[in-house]
Amino acid sequence: MSSGGSAGGRPTPPRGAHARPGRKSARCAWRASPWSPSSWPRPASPACWPRGPAPPGPETPAFPAPEELLRNWPSFRGADGSGVAPTASVPLTWDAKTGANIRWTTAIPLHGLSSPVVWSNSVFLTGANDASNAVFRLDADSGRLLWSALVKLPGGARPPAPKVGDDTSLAAPTPVTDGRRVYALFPNGLIAAFDFAGRQVWARNIGPLDNSYGYAASLAIYQDRLLIQSDRGQPEDGQSRLLALDTLTGRDRWQVPRPVSGSWASPIVVTVDGQPQLITCANPYVIAYQPVDGRELWRAKGLESDVAPSPILASNLFVVVAPNTAIRAVRAGGQGDVTATHLAWKAEDGVPDATSPVSDGKRLYIVNSEGLLTCYNLQTGKVLWVHEYDDRFYASPTIAGQVLILLSRKGVAYLLAAGDKFDPLGQGGVGEECSASPVPVGRRLYLRGKNHLFCIEAPERK
Repeated sequence: MSSGGSAGGRPTPPRGAHARPGRKSARCAWRASPWSPSSWPRPASPACWPRGPAPPGPETPAFPAPEELLRNWPSFRGADGSGVAPTASVPLTWDAKTGANIRWTTAIPLHGLSSPVVWSNSVFLTGANDASNAVFRLDADSGRLLWSALVKLPGGARPPAPKVGDDTSLAAPTPVTDGRRVYALFPNGLIAAFDFAGRQVWARNIGPLDNSYGYAASLAIYQDRLLIQSDRGQPEDGQSRLLALDTLTGRDRWQVPRPVSGSWASPIVVTVDGQPQLITCANPYVIAYQPVDGRELWRAKGLESDVAPSPILASNLFVVVAPNTAIRAVRAGGQGDVTATHLAWKAEDGVPDATSPVSDGKRLYIVNSEGLLTCYNLQTGKVLWVHEYDDRFYASPTIAGQVLILLSRKGVAYLLAAGDKFDPLGQGGVGEECSASPVPVGRRLYLRGKNHLFCIEAPERK
């Protein structure tokens, strides 16, 4: 995972840490110890709103057009969950120790394994501990922490922090934004919406979400529906469900039960034959739903174990992972039970337990936790090449332009040319542990480490 959200076999999103307070300004300043919430830059009054879209009014659409989503990085692994930024162009080398190609580094006030999401000039992260659940907004140009907002339920009630495993956290799910608000979900069941000025719009408790390791599925969004995959227990327990909330109010729009075991995979929303589909993975099914009303469209059996790798859609194939067992490619366009009719291929080489796949449209790339990178022909499942790193990986691979990015747990990024042979291009390091998936936007690459968020960007040539 991831990841933020989840990455694969085990819940494995990103990590965070303690941050310094934002810069003092003439009209809006908060100062105190940097180790307590009272020191954080707080949501501003209208006179002090930071740069970015104002809260939606009558003239502002309630949800963004698809083109808006694709221009940004609004959710875990991007708008469609593919982990691909086709037009991004990031540096091939950097070094946090020397500052080479590091635009800025910012400490984050609370630990978390959620990945960053980016909208225009805003970067959002979440963090949590036993006492607090928080959302942070940073300025993308400077890295300045603009505000920190705590989730507060009416009446001050707060569900207890659940027990989580070593490879997850109390802020594992990656948030999502529609450019109007940012939405954050936490493993204790709290979910909230904040406008871009940091004011809480609504909050509620949708728990319990507890499962083994700790809840880690990231949020997805379709128009004005916030989509939540909550898989717990065994299929016969009746605890797993899919839930859609109204983005404006937080109220239920629909809810459907799921015949699956507990999982950590994040749902994705994609378009097939001009129609939206919400794709989910858990033992034993990959199931597609209509995101407007929760109606099931199709399902395929074949997943097993603790499913954490998220699905992707590439060149009309859904690629899903049964951790440590098999990778399956399922042809899009089916209806009902497509188990026997739509399996394109199955592979058993280099199957990950934690990371999600990525594809450049012709090839599929998988890296497992132990460092084995495998490249497949996307249409046939044939192995094209294999390379083994002396490193470990929880972050899911990402593609920026034609560059494949692998981020190891040690904070070392390996950059390769996407292609039919192993072709390394460069390497960069941030000097601290990383589990969050890389986020490429334009000429920048955002990496969340255990203690900091890093913005990597090469200086413009004059």
